[in-house]
Amino acid sequence: MKFILLFVFALFISHRSFSQVNLDDRKFAINMFRSGTHDSFDTIYFKNGNLTYYTARKYGFAPAPYKAKEKKDGNVVGTATNESKANGVMVWNFVVMNDSIAGTASFDTRVQNPVNYDFTGKEAK
Repeated sequence: MKFILLFVFALFISHRSFSQVNLDDRKFAINMFRSGTHDSFDTIYFKNGNLTYYTARKYGFAPAPYKAKEKKDGNVVGTATNESKANGVMVWNFVVMNDSIAGTASFDTRVQNPVNYDFTGKEAK
């Protein structure tokens, strides 16, 4: 019986410590880099449980569900995968730190696999 109570308590604590975080209605202006060299600017949007970005529609990428969890230090870590029938897959891994965001994006195209980006940005109002 003690084991079951400990197990249930552990599940409760782990679920409570790492529950899904809602980033909806937030947007971040980002700078994207390839191999340390500035490549482009973009804006990431969180809306209705999805991540999208300003240039997504231009290349046929649909909004994609994001998963985000708060860590013990208060930062929010997350991921999303946008898909385009014509252009491939864009995988985002990010960390939100108050009003800043940083992370990586991997663009797996049908022509060149993959194109890797680092990005940093600030929340846009």
